[in-house]
Amino acid sequence: MESVSPHPPLQEGLTSKVEGKTFSFRSTSSYKINPLACAYCAKCHSICPTYLPTKNEGYSARGKILLWSALKGNFDSIVEDQPSLSTSLIAESDKLLDYLDFCTRCYRCLDVCPAGMATVPIFEEMRFELAKVRAPELPLRLLMRVILPNRWLTRLLCAVTELPFSIAPFLAKRLKLPVQVNKWLYSLPKYETLFSSLTSGFPTIYVANREFAIPSSQLRRAQAIQFTQKFQKINEKNRAESAPTVILFGDCLSDIYYPGIYYSEAKLLNRLGYRVLLNSNFTCCGASALNTGDERAFVTMARKFVRQIAALHQKNKNATSKILFSNPTCFKTVKERYREFLTERELDLIPEPTLDVEFILPKLKSARFSAVGSPLSQIPMAWHNPCGLAYALGVKGNSIVSELKELGLNIKEFTQAEGCCGFGGMFHIRYPSRAMELSTEKLRFWKEQGIELVLTNSCGCISHLN
Repeated sequence: MESVSPHPPLQEGLTSKVEGKTFSFRSTSSYKINPLACAYCAKCHSICPTYLPTKNEGYSARGKILLWSALKGNFDSIVEDQPSLSTSLIAESDKLLDYLDFCTRCYRCLDVCPAGMATVPIFEEMRFELAKVRAPELPLRLLMRVILPNRWLTRLLCAVTELPFSIAPFLAKRLKLPVQVNKWLYSLPKYETLFSSLTSGFPTIYVANREFAIPSSQLRRAQAIQFTQKFQKINEKNRAESAPTVILFGDCLSDIYYPGIYYSEAKLLNRLGYRVLLNSNFTCCGASALNTGDERAFVTMARKFVRQIAALHQKNKNATSKILFSNPTCFKTVKERYREFLTERELDLIPEPTLDVEFILPKLKSARFSAVGSPLSQIPMAWHNPCGLAYALGVKGNSIVSELKELGLNIKEFTQAEGCCGFGGMFHIRYPSRAMELSTEKLRFWKEQGIELVLTNSCGCISHLN
């Protein structure tokens, strides 16, 4: 393996072209990675979902930087990767760790920062620095270094967790779907209904007054993967053997809770004339390790991901130069953060990361797809714009809503499309009460507006809101 500086300067941004149409995304390369750039204006206070309910300066972006400055005396170790000057103080700082953890990493502070600071990446650098003298807790290290890098092990643990609810499904609580949603769902072809996440009713269970989502059954997961890999039917214009091919990345949460997404997205791409390659054993992209400050786990996941992509290309010589991501956080992690840790040779092995929204929506319009006249067009919908899309990538909800309206969906425009739902990676696990408050605000508003179906492209948001 080539040696590489762990944090080389960030490269150019996330602008990509999809068949002539350019989609511009916000990139950290356009922002200052230097914490000394903070103007201390406190503009981040007015939008921070963790500062607003607490009024604790340490939970704001400015407060985190101020506290780190007080402990370090300077920022040399972040800016130039020099040895720490006061590691004992940092190691003993439970408060700093609490301030860093109590953050949804929504990127909204970056969105409003007049100094143009890359706030969330700076926080991640702080976590990495802190982990050098104070490693993440053992359960987190096991999760990031052993379980998530191995999809088979993740599925094994999920299968054990889910088994009692397959044997006795009445043990789980399920959502009752609105009449119009049910009508549309069961008007779909058999297997599209079978693999839809809506069909299961999002099973959950209460433990110690907290509600937990239950993983999908291993049988359903195996069926979805089998049908995705073996039973693709390309439209008449493109026979399967000559159709252009895209690689579909299945993120961890989709695999755990909604593996039917694989089938549904593959069928949609088939109808648009594309063949889909799916490696059902993809490792976690590493976004979870960034969230917990485990730099070692992140680099391990990133390099394993690269090896898997390279192996997929070797087996499929006609493989495309694009890999589709449903989750904007995974997309940004691979598209941008890998550049900070991997060599050029490794980066060359990765097809162009592409967000499926930017890839599919223009093709649906060019294919003149319309929901008008179907039961789907009668369902009152809203769009929840996940933070990874709205603030990390800079794609606002109104632009997505206008695209969806053009497809004939009965989707309402609300300013509440933006704003964190409380998922925040590990945030909803560490701080369930605050996460619940954030989701309740959105759910109550949608209910008052008569919304029956909410669309989003983040599996984490789907799990948390349900």
